[in-house]
Amino acid sequence: MATVVEMLGEACAHADPFTTDQEIAQAVLADLGGVSRRAAEALLPLVSNAVCTCRRQLAAAAEARAFRSERVASRSGREVVVSAGGYEPDITALRQVLAVSFKVAGETVLWGAATLAQHRDRITEQRARADGIEQDIARHEQAIALIERAGVSCLAEVLDAKAQVAA
Repeated sequence: MATVVEMLGEACAHADPFTTDQEIAQAVLADLGGVSRRAAEALLPLVSNAVCTCRRQLAAAAEARAFRSERVASRSGREVVVSAGGYEPDITALRQVLAVSFKVAGETVLWGAATLAQHRDRITEQRARADGIEQDIARHEQAIALIERAGVSCLAEVLDAKAQVAA
């Protein structure tokens, strides 16, 4: 008998790109058998999230085979991945990515059918996400600096140390 992870992988790999994550999750839960309706309803958000992650990983792998990228230093000194221009794509990989979907403005779009505007909108959305991640990284770096300066093991102890100095 297949594990739930194997079932998810199979369902994601063979699903129509326009089938929703929730529909795939419902099918996986139905295939499990013996899951009560109430349990299936409770599990649906978790399984839908796992389906979303699985589909994104499959799509990213197909995209990586079709499009080349390279790591370079960014303005902040961090390594970032950028498009490697001036190369000829692998035609087999490019054919495979045509049926891979991505979301842009809440809409599911196939790589093979995406317009210039949709690709540009996706870039804008992804850059906004990347900016948010960079801000989160900066906050964690600041927390590390505070912890190291105070010579403690966690942020809560920084406050304790400051309170002791103030007392």
